[in-house]
Amino acid sequence: MIRAVNPLSAANRPVRDPADRQAAIFGINQALKTLDLQEWSWTVLDWLRLYDGFEQYLPPHDDPMLGTARVFASIVRRRTNVRVIVSDIIKDIEEQPFLHWHAQWMDVQGAAVGKPWKPLGEPAVPFWEFLQNKPDGAHELRTQHLPPMHVDSQALRNWLVAGYLRFVLPRRNPTTP
Repeated sequence: MIRAVNPLSAANRPVRDPADRQAAIFGINQALKTLDLQEWSWTVLDWLRLYDGFEQYLPPHDDPMLGTARVFASIVRRRTNVRVIVSDIIKDIEEQPFLHWHAQWMDVQGAAVGKPWKPLGEPAVPFWEFLQNKPDGAHELRTQHLPPMHVDSQALRNWLVAGYLRFVLPRRNPTTP
């Protein structure tokens, strides 16, 4: 007997390591699909792109992409038949350790040069590039973990909720002409 095998079946797909940073984006997308929030993925991933490059200055367990993937995996595990509330997801995201890491260019004497990095106003890639965008007088980039968030929590909530309202809510509440 000959048996046909579907190469795209779940049994034949490679398993992605949840600790693999490059697989994290797929985990986030899958979790959003499982939660019926797939339209929100653009907003979440657009926000995460602001941190691209930041992970190299953080301890591995504080990686923004992996931390966010863990948040969504946890929400999928603990959900019930009740619909997930987006404000609960945002609250879990706000508790991520990477949001407490600050970055600032310093001069040779250790004095701050320029403004500290604000991820909701300036993506990480231009801030982290040493050769092209380093402020005049900057000698080194210093990162440190501080209790207050380096982003305004209300600005973060506004960013994520705006994406939900724009992309997810219209599909859930279709209006009739």
